[in-house]
Amino acid sequence: NYTELLLSLSVIDQDGVVYHLIHDIPEDDFNIERGGQVEIIGWLYQYYNTEPKEQVFANLKKNIKISAENIPAATQLFTPDWIVRYMVENSLGRLWVEGHPDCGLKENWKYYLEEAQQEPEVQAKLAEIRKEYAALNPEDIKLIDPCMGSGHILVYAFDVLMQIYESAGYSQRDAAKSILEHNIYGLDIDDRAYQLAYFAVMMKARQYNRRILNGENTCHVYAIQESNSINRAHLKYFGAGMDDIEKNAAKMQLEGLLDTLTDAKEYGSILNVESYNWDLLRRFVAAEDTDGQISMDSVGVEDTAEQLNRLIDIGETMAQKYWVTCTNPPYAGTSNLSAKVNNFVKKNYPDSKVDLFAVFIERCHQMTGNNGFQAMITQHSWMFLSKLVNLRVKIQRDTIVNLVHLGARAFEEIGGEVVQTTSFVLRRSYIEKYKGTYCRLIEPTTQQGKEKMFLGCENRYCVEENNFSKIPGSPVAYWVSNSFIKFFDEKYAFKNKVLRSICFVLFLLSIGLNSAFAQVRNAAGLVVDENGQPLIGVQIKLEGTTTGVITDVDGNFSINAKKGDILLFSYVGYEPQRITYKGEKILAIKMLPNTELLDEVVVIGYGKQKKNSVVSSINAIGPKELAVSSNRNLTNSLAGQVPGLIAVQRSGEPGYDNSEFWIRGVSSFK
Repeated sequence: NYTELLLSLSVIDQDGVVYHLIHDIPEDDFNIERGGQVEIIGWLYQYYNTEPKEQVFANLKKNIKISAENIPAATQLFTPDWIVRYMVENSLGRLWVEGHPDCGLKENWKYYLEEAQQEPEVQAKLAEIRKEYAALNPEDIKLIDPCMGSGHILVYAFDVLMQIYESAGYSQRDAAKSILEHNIYGLDIDDRAYQLAYFAVMMKARQYNRRILNGENTCHVYAIQESNSINRAHLKYFGAGMDDIEKNAAKMQLEGLLDTLTDAKEYGSILNVESYNWDLLRRFVAAEDTDGQISMDSVGVEDTAEQLNRLIDIGETMAQKYWVTCTNPPYAGTSNLSAKVNNFVKKNYPDSKVDLFAVFIERCHQMTGNNGFQAMITQHSWMFLSKLVNLRVKIQRDTIVNLVHLGARAFEEIGGEVVQTTSFVLRRSYIEKYKGTYCRLIEPTTQQGKEKMFLGCENRYCVEENNFSKIPGSPVAYWVSNSFIKFFDEKYAFKNKVLRSICFVLFLLSIGLNSAFAQVRNAAGLVVDENGQPLIGVQIKLEGTTTGVITDVDGNFSINAKKGDILLFSYVGYEPQRITYKGEKILAIKMLPNTELLDEVVVIGYGKQKKNSVVSSINAIGPKELAVSSNRNLTNSLAGQVPGLIAVQRSGEPGYDNSEFWIRGVSSFK
């Protein structure tokens, strides 16, 4: 029924969308000056994808991989506004103010981090780099968000660029037009995200230039398109009037671009596009000639030309270098993606293949020009995981300008500890002994708490990046002391390898202790049988660990666990249970009987064993029982302590006075 697709536009209908927009959303969220409008667009897009996202994750449990059309729904995560501002101000903003220190702009930027005090040799290297920044004009600065979503980052970048243009003497009207034409670039695989981002960017431009919507201005935000539908037989109709050398070169390059963009919706911005002669390709497509004849073979040439021009624009955007790359990439384990994407990632990004966010760290590095800035928010696992050590080494060939370690709950719509993040800004050049600024915000449990701690300048560290490479695995351990780093520095290396190993183990423990304790909760509950009666002595164990407890006389238990842990319940004569802990305060577990188990096994000292392998009594003797014996010989002290155990002493002669033991007539211990 098509009427189900229609919106209720009544202002007074309390169930209508208009009523909810007016009454449920604060007026400030619509305020252009506060950036509210783009946030509303982002939230609407994210929650529009809620049901598809839930279906994707339900399918993953059935081992159904994430298909190309479902990647946006599965990975879309709206970036909190303050983190967007931190990334843009410390990358795009820093690029300009370091080259134009008298512009007075950074005083307006709430989340800009001042540079740490540097050594003279570091300052000298920075001065050389800043000469390049000083030569930049506003229109020279290209910024891209390769995973733009609804355009949140691009819209705030537009505001910062407007401030840059105004500081250089431009009017808002001229600046808005130039920003669209020269500065802002965006890509996404989702057509709907592109539409929202295009709308958001154009509305931001309209805020500064009322004539911007006259259709004469170019906006470089694109939905990545595939070349699969291109009729390559039409290529012979292009390049009219060009000499053979140019025509053949253009055709060869265009064929290469079409090959690269085959199935591009599956891969998105991680595709590596060669730097072709884009002007040549545009001239080739513009020079169309069908000799005025319409044939079956030439039908649709105009449509092909339009598609080719779009692909050329997309290809150039993917291939060129940028002064600033700023994004919140998708978070998705590549093992959950299609085999095609998985194989592509393994081949092209072997150092970051475990997750898409790690792949995008590499890809954004490739898109950023020398001395440019790369700003991202990603999961924090790249800082520590052994699987990503090669990626860390690559990152540490650049300069970490600053980093905000957010930990869990940086996104208010995601509860628990599933997504633990860090946001950072890199300079695409290595400066030895550069001291970066690191903000440790893992303790607050809310998005607002982390922002407050950041603005309060709490938990900040100034650290030389080259210290990280001294520790095995090169973890980004910004919080450890200089004296601790000396344990791993070759200049102060201990000859005692055991001591160094102990220090390394202590360090590894320090990486996870804070977050681990924050995640652990007390999981309590009751275990009953099929009749609802409490079961005594049920074993509860955390899967993959040695941690375990048993139920008390009332069937109660308590065990430390965190969300996502697997609890294993086992009891002789009952079916074992495997329960995923979801953070419940009280667990109620019912054990179901399995009489076949009783016929097959009996309980023994440290496990279970088939009946036919049990040949003797089983008992245990503790130190307390042995301590009360008057015998000074250990073997003699065992006599009389175990039923069925016979101890015989054949001699009292020193050296020959040990007891011999028989169990059911078989000598088993002497």
